[in-house]
Amino acid sequence: MTTFQELDAYLSQEFSDDYWYDDAKFYACELVKQLTTDDWNALKYSWRNRPKHWQERCAEILDWGDARQAVPLLLEMIQVEDDELTLTVADSLRSIGIAELDLPVGADVLSRLQALAHSGNVAKLIINQLLKQLEVKAYRNFLIEVLQATQDSNGDQRVVYPLLQANLDKLDNNFAQALRSWATATLSELEAEQTRRTAVAIGNFSNLIREFPKGHRASNLEIAITGYEVIATVFTHQAFPDQWATTQNNLGNAYCERIKGERAENIEVAIRCFSSALEEYTRQAFPEQWAVTQNNLGNAYLNRIKGERAENIEVAIRCFSSALEEYTRNTFPQDWAMSQNNLGAAYFNRIQGERAENLETAIYCFSAALEVRTREDFPEQWAATHNNLGNAYSNRMRGKRAENIEVAIRCFSSALEVRTCEDFPEQWAATHNNLGNAYLNRIHGNRAENLEVAIHCFSAALEVRTREAFPEDWADTQNNLGVAYLNRIHGNRAENLEAAIHCFSTALEVHTRQAFPQNHAKAQFNFNLGLAYRDAQQFSKAYSAFALAIDAVEFLRSEIVSGDEAKQKLAEEWNPLYQDTVEVCLELHDYTEAIKYVERSQARNLVELLAKPELYPEGSIPTEILNELDHLREEITHTPQLIDMEVERRRRGILTWKSA
Repeated sequence: MTTFQELDAYLSQEFSDDYWYDDAKFYACELVKQLTTDDWNALKYSWRNRPKHWQERCAEILDWGDARQAVPLLLEMIQVEDDELTLTVADSLRSIGIAELDLPVGADVLSRLQALAHSGNVAKLIINQLLKQLEVKAYRNFLIEVLQATQDSNGDQRVVYPLLQANLDKLDNNFAQALRSWATATLSELEAEQTRRTAVAIGNFSNLIREFPKGHRASNLEIAITGYEVIATVFTHQAFPDQWATTQNNLGNAYCERIKGERAENIEVAIRCFSSALEEYTRQAFPEQWAVTQNNLGNAYLNRIKGERAENIEVAIRCFSSALEEYTRNTFPQDWAMSQNNLGAAYFNRIQGERAENLETAIYCFSAALEVRTREDFPEQWAATHNNLGNAYSNRMRGKRAENIEVAIRCFSSALEVRTCEDFPEQWAATHNNLGNAYLNRIHGNRAENLEVAIHCFSAALEVRTREAFPEDWADTQNNLGVAYLNRIHGNRAENLEAAIHCFSTALEVHTRQAFPQNHAKAQFNFNLGLAYRDAQQFSKAYSAFALAIDAVEFLRSEIVSGDEAKQKLAEEWNPLYQDTVEVCLELHDYTEAIKYVERSQARNLVELLAKPELYPEGSIPTEILNELDHLREEITHTPQLIDMEVERRRRGILTWKSA
């Protein structure tokens, strides 16, 4: 008698459930362990002709046998239209750990399991666990396939991108986890040369997925970061210094672009990565790689949130200028144009120096970049630089303001000829946001109609810039939309103000105190919210918003260590905020608070504002207010220096004694 015949006869017996689980099942499991290849073939041929209780008990014990024989048989059994049998089979497959086996699982099996997953709590638990295993298996199979394609094609996107396009549903956090777990387990088991080749394939794939324009950008970047972090365990500084530096540079780029996590910390990680890469990439040994990394470090400092904004931009300018020492137009025209574009962006945002001159330098840099970045040869870069040039003209101080904005509109419109929503959704949204700002400030044309165009542009941008996918960009565009509604001419004024208040308030839900303790955007959003509340005659709420904006501005001032010029520019920029706060305090008849903000503003014109007779229609200025004004006139020129001296002492760790 063969083992199968013995098992067949044993399963055909009538056992009570108690006896089966207490005794009989264990003997049956021992028989399954002893099945030969011939026995398995006989089992596969015979099981369909057996009664239901036989099939269920057989399915229950197959996980004790040879997994490569049992799994194909169980996958046949699962397709029988019997829920109890399917559940038993699912439990055995779960026990085997099907994800670890390189065996195909058909779509019909998945459909059967998904249909049964809602039948009850126990069934749902078992089947969902099995589905999770099958999902892991599917991700792992796809990972191996895409890494093989990357290796075979030497990272050719023409080969890899169609494969990614066909599997967009798998480009998510689960894929990143599959990459990390598979690579961690596999790389340690390979021979040294195979480990190196596999790490190169993972690195090239990470580069491709980071630049892949489809799918979810946030998930693509997480996958890239995972890949770079994995290969960093292979390409160590000691063993592979060149590849280590390359990995650090690429990891820095991914963190610069990262959407998930805290933006400020992501940029700090990027700066550390680029700085690490430059330990190996010296100008003498690796001039081209040195220039690349200098350029990337400049981008990180340009977007840095921590530290003083003015100084960060100066560091960025030095980095881009350093890169241009190596990137000449004759030797590296494309890289030269890239660094010119980036240098233009730095001058566009520069705080130190004369603002008008900085904008002229930015325009010069962007225009120079466009001499190389033509639409015919480099359409994407051409569009990006036109977008930047449009921003520069939108803010230009020299020349006629009206004509500058018209040039900006033409630049943004040109960029949108390439930056379509279908091909470049993120960039399309950014340029629509910028075009909206241009129409918001447009002088030519009908003012009311310009504002409607601006609202349309911001609304279009928000179709891509969702809160889930791009929270910071979403908040910025919400703020801009709020400004458009605040100034809107068409429609009901009260409804427009409510729309503006909603936009500003929702933008501040992203720029929370926890995520962004103090920054320029937080100050601007609260200032705009205060303006909307003021125009809606909700003065108490306006005061609260203005107070939060002032807190943010004064924190920014305390962070400035580069000198009085930056502090003076900050004061000039935000003087209207203090003025509006004082006016709201006067509307609330809170003269004490009004005086406090005059003192905090350290601006003479606000002292004079308090003294305007028209602000006191019911009589003359109260005596105590006049006395306080006299005191402020005497002290206000001395207060800034005293405050700055105290800030400097604290920055240097010096404490002063207080009188009792």
